[in-house]
Amino acid sequence: MPKDATIAGFVIKKFLPSQPKISLLTAPLGKISIFVKNKASCEKLWPGMLVSLTAQVRGEHAYTTDTVTILALPSIASNDDITWVHHLLELCYYIIPLQSPAENNFMHLAQYLSVLDYKELFENDLSLLKMLCILHLLHTTGNTDEKILRNAQLLEIISTLPTLLAHESKQALKQNLALFDSNDLGNITNSIKNYLRTHPCFNLFKTIKFMYLS
Repeated sequence: MPKDATIAGFVIKKFLPSQPKISLLTAPLGKISIFVKNKASCEKLWPGMLVSLTAQVRGEHAYTTDTVTILALPSIASNDDITWVHHLLELCYYIIPLQSPAENNFMHLAQYLSVLDYKELFENDLSLLKMLCILHLLHTTGNTDEKILRNAQLLEIISTLPTLLAHESKQALKQNLALFDSNDLGNITNSIKNYLRTHPCFNLFKTIKFMYLS
């Protein structure tokens, strides 16, 4: 990376008040740490925001910046939305390696968060879709028990989820979601929860008790 470079990324963790630092998921550099020199700018940042900044190399996997420009933020409208977004971001923080090119991870996170822009379209299928996004993240980063995906129908929708989340495919996604019922949602949720309990970072996850309630 050049000495100074303008990059965009999603804030996946904020370290204030302990230090003016954020963890940023970018396409070209993967997950990196950014120390924000302007504390007032850092205070305005929250996980889930898409931001742009000019970064200077500070050390291995770490950069500094003077100011940060907020480009977009997720369309959060409920406590359930807040919990889901923070759970996704927490998983990104703990399961995606530092500074490993992550164009797909960056694109997928953008697509997951776009679900919140179409809540009226998905209506009663929103909870299922949120769980499928979590399952897709785990699956594509090699962090899932393959037993979860032995169901051919589930494997199919997970494999095609990025395409189905594309703007022109929203109706096709809605039709596919209709193939699953509340029992399927419960099984998917329990499978994810049980897998996360075996993850090395399980004790560091703060959102699980809110996301899964038991």
